[in-house]
Amino acid sequence: MRLLVFLLMAILTSEISADELALSQNESFVLADAGIHKMTFEELNSGEIFVIRGLKVPSSQQFEGSQTNEKHLPKLVKVKTGKYYLKSITPAFSNIGVRRFKKTECDGCFFLLQPGAVSYLGRWNVDLEYKSRNKVEWHIQRQYSHENLKILKQKNSKLTELPLFVANEEGKVLKIDWKEL
Repeated sequence: MRLLVFLLMAILTSEISADELALSQNESFVLADAGIHKMTFEELNSGEIFVIRGLKVPSSQQFEGSQTNEKHLPKLVKVKTGKYYLKSITPAFSNIGVRRFKKTECDGCFFLLQPGAVSYLGRWNVDLEYKSRNKVEWHIQRQYSHENLKILKQKNSKLTELPLFVANEEGKVLKIDWKEL
């Protein structure tokens, strides 16, 4: 059983190379950045999950908004299409526990992945607000960087053969032309 779980996680967390751009009818690519955290997303109906791992060791330069830094580029992951929500956040800091979300309580954490396309989820920033010794509030914000998309377009021109969508917090999907970047 452990081996099966390990293999499943290895498949779900691996990034896609330029040679692996073939998609079936029920697959999609996700471009997302979890900042310095690890984020797990789950499909509402099938339970399909994928994980976006953020930076391991943050440096002061990465927090100063250098969005074109190579380490800030979104990860490209192949997943099944569907409606996903943010299931959990594992903070980079060991003194803060994992935050798990129920499907109904995750306002602004839903998005729809289109089949045979690239969906850009943006950079997920998590601000922690300490209310008391044992109470922490989580505030999730998403940023979208045209610069990151331009760099990815230059690094992997085969991506431009697929339609590009931006999935926002309300679950709405906006189609963008690669040529406009």
